[in-house]
Amino acid sequence: MDKLYLSCIGLAESQSLRNALDQLPFPYEIYKMEWEDAWEELAKIGLYRSGSDVSQVGTTWLEGLVATGSVRPFTDDEVDSMGGAGAFFPAMWQTALVPWGQSRKVWAIPWLVDTRVVFYWRDMLEEAGIDETTAFVTLAQVEETMAHLQDSGIEVPWGIWALGGGIALQNAASWVWSYGGDFLAADGRQLLFDRPEAIKGFTGHLKLCRYMPPGIKSIDAAAIDARGLFAQRRVAVMMGLGGWLSYFLEQSGVSDVKNRLGVAAPPEPAFVGGSSLIVWRHTHQAQAAVTMVRTLTSKHLVQALARDILGFFPACLDVWAEPPYADDPHYKAVARAIKAGRTFPVVPKWGMFENKLNQTVIQLWDTVLAEPDQDLADLVGAYMASLARRLAVSLGIPR
Repeated sequence: MDKLYLSCIGLAESQSLRNALDQLPFPYEIYKMEWEDAWEELAKIGLYRSGSDVSQVGTTWLEGLVATGSVRPFTDDEVDSMGGAGAFFPAMWQTALVPWGQSRKVWAIPWLVDTRVVFYWRDMLEEAGIDETTAFVTLAQVEETMAHLQDSGIEVPWGIWALGGGIALQNAASWVWSYGGDFLAADGRQLLFDRPEAIKGFTGHLKLCRYMPPGIKSIDAAAIDARGLFAQRRVAVMMGLGGWLSYFLEQSGVSDVKNRLGVAAPPEPAFVGGSSLIVWRHTHQAQAAVTMVRTLTSKHLVQALARDILGFFPACLDVWAEPPYADDPHYKAVARAIKAGRTFPVVPKWGMFENKLNQTVIQLWDTVLAEPDQDLADLVGAYMASLARRLAVSLGIPR
């Protein structure tokens, strides 16, 4: 039997992954991709109909790959053999379905999930007289919590950070969605990020600038190590990847960290993303490829993978019914964020759209950090109107 090829992002060194695949009745090889290059490499596989048999893909990439006709859909029986729709977080399952013709086929199987959560030092909130159970439930309560922390003598109440891959936009999503705004219509045919509700959301998010570390000029990771500052207890509250939980619990160096560290879902809904597994149409070993996907999404393997890597959790629900997920309050908070969360739409040209909007959000943050006394609503409105005009032309999407 020919060797089966799997391309995955940042997991090639995982011994748990190799141990599981070693049990397969056929030879395999893993090809490692990096997040910053993965989309381009996957697009080439789809274009040339050659390369891996199975690939890990970002949730928002699926439509573009399906549109090329290069992805093989899963049959109903194959989906049922992996637990069906009910086996996965609902938000993640929606990213596996791409409207195609008159039907919604299953083009991918959810694998690993990522969300945004709020990390905080419980003792800092307690000393400021803040009830942690309500501190982050609504957007107004988040800002009120920041003000109380600052008034109580906390120099830096809030930390946030951005990198590539749409992080800045993902961080802002809770604010935009909570105000009733959105970025793009569900069918991808109308721009929404320049409408009043979205402007209010972006503006509310940027208001937190006043609680950031003093003197910084950018939220880029090169300018601010928000995660490191929080781990050193130099920041009271920060928003970040749910998967950072392991880092803070194991590497922060804070005494009694498990009791002092708090985790909360951000104002609902939180952004939910992650990755799924696809089978390429060009494979000559379709059933073996499906068997590989079934193995990769098995309960024991995704449990092990979640321990091997930072930033992601299992997308299948049965793992969350067992320790540590079921009985640890930190993980319970992450689960609440995922269950109540939303994903970005799986629509044509989303990748280009997300990249441009993410860049604009970063530019806004940097502008506000440099001049925090500006009228935020006017500033956000001007930036978003300008971007909408450009995108309406380049993407052919009406405003």
